[in-house]
Amino acid sequence: LAIIEDDPYYMLTLPPDTKHGDGWVDGDMAGIRALPTSYLYLDWLYGDGRVIRLDSTAKIIAPGLRIGWVTAPSVYINKLKLRQETSIQAPSGLAQASLAALLRHWGALNRVGEPA
Repeated sequence: LAIIEDDPYYMLTLPPDTKHGDGWVDGDMAGIRALPTSYLYLDWLYGDGRVIRLDSTAKIIAPGLRIGWVTAPSVYINKLKLRQETSIQAPSGLAQASLAALLRHWGALNRVGEPA
């Protein structure tokens, strides 16, 4: 039995008291520390590889890009890749290039490596 975690507003969760009088937040992306624990993380710590997490740019970056991603154990990813190769079209090249440029500018690609 798989658990599908689909919470498009997950990254928009912020603690109620991060702002100071001047309106600025401490540190880079200080709200990340306050994110609630996801089912994927709990599965990684204590589970047996049942959680499939779905994420999207729709609520956190730009709704028009229509780009999303799946984080899951390799057994699910391999099956999804086989299905994707025969049934789903890729997002537009302009959308992919725009997102890649934004992530590169933010330095996010340095953390996860260049896309294959």
